[in-house]
Amino acid sequence: MVSCISGENCFIRDSISYCGGSVADLSTTLGSLHLKNPTMLASGIMDEDAGSMRRMITSGAAALVTKSIGIHPREGYANPTLIELDHGLLNAM
Repeated sequence: MVSCISGENCFIRDSISYCGGSVADLSTTLGSLHLKNPTMLASGIMDEDAGSMRRMITSGAAALVTKSIGIHPREGYANPTLIELDHGLLNAM
């Protein structure tokens, strides 16, 4: 428990400080995977190196989804890998 500027009781949990009140338990279970909250970083540009993945975890993400891996190397898709459509963007890596 720490003291906040507002004088309320505060505490720090998972590198996040909370002041004035209780925090809801957002933990969840997916099969045998137990998460402290239901947030997961989807596979994409923020999981390309250990530093950015570490930042996502310390920022509160309960899990990270990385790019696919396999036994054999695989060529990517030929360019263009991003095209604009009438209703949005289509991205293929």
